[in-house]
Amino acid sequence: QLTTNVFMGKDFPSSWWQSANAIFIIAMAPIFSSIWLVLSRIGKEPSTPMKMVWGIAFNALSFAIMIPAALVASSNSKAAPVWLLLLYFLQTCGELCLSPVGLSMVTKLAPVRYAAMMMGIWFLVANAFGNRLAGQASSWIESYGASTLFIGVTIVLSIAAFLLIFIVPWLRRQMQDVH
Repeated sequence: QLTTNVFMGKDFPSSWWQSANAIFIIAMAPIFSSIWLVLSRIGKEPSTPMKMVWGIAFNALSFAIMIPAALVASSNSKAAPVWLLLLYFLQTCGELCLSPVGLSMVTKLAPVRYAAMMMGIWFLVANAFGNRLAGQASSWIESYGASTLFIGVTIVLSIAAFLLIFIVPWLRRQMQDVH
């Protein structure tokens, strides 16, 4: 089993890094919820589509953060585990702007009779599409290298977030009173 020497000189199994996202979700969900509530009270809460733009932007930033780490690792040096921790933190922030907000949007916009089915479709499509892209991207690492892959993902997500900013007003009109 691979280990990284992280905490006070103790070996830390690399499989434990998978728990970082869950820990960040538990720690950050109340914070994000509080942020949305405070912003709502003062009339500054972003719309659902804008929260999704923020989610994509957080994910773009998470991959941008990994570019220097990949460059360090490609020079036959070891990249510090803090890069991975920062990636998980930023992706969790992005997830908290996308997942609960998207599920809330689906339940509000779907006809009551189909709400549960639409939530299932939301998960199915998002997971299927995401896993397909991840599988395809992993095949590119050997050909192009991790840093090139991270640059490409950063660019694609940044463009998507930028373009969605211009679509937000149209989406808000289509959603009518649904925040």
